[in-house]
Amino acid sequence: MVALVRGQTNKRREDLRRRAMGPSKDVRETVGRARTLFIEVISLGGKDRSYFLAEDRKIIGREIRDLIGQVDDDELRDLFVQIATAWDYAAANSPLKHRPQDVDSAARRDEELEQAELGEAACESALTRLNELEHP
Repeated sequence: MVALVRGQTNKRREDLRRRAMGPSKDVRETVGRARTLFIEVISLGGKDRSYFLAEDRKIIGREIRDLIGQVDDDELRDLFVQIATAWDYAAANSPLKHRPQDVDSAARRDEELEQAELGEAACESALTRLNELEHP
């Protein structure tokens, strides 16, 4: 009887953990892709608007937002909001074309890079939180 109750408690705990994380493969894959894109923007010193408009990159903010409704963990949900917002702001602040001498272009590039750094940090935190939820 005690083993049965313990088994039910463990199953309930496991169900709560899975709901908190959401579909972990999809979550981890999407966050990892977002992190890679942020790192690419940072390592290249920023990108112009056309980079963000490519179909595979244009959808990352939407994919992260879709994950927000799939997890029950408040911390993870907040991190997804931060990631999606940083992506949107980085894209919105990317210059139409790279013009190094243009002061407005340089200011936009600085804001784009700042948002990419914030987004990359939020991705790292989200991956850490996923690990914590997977291995309590």
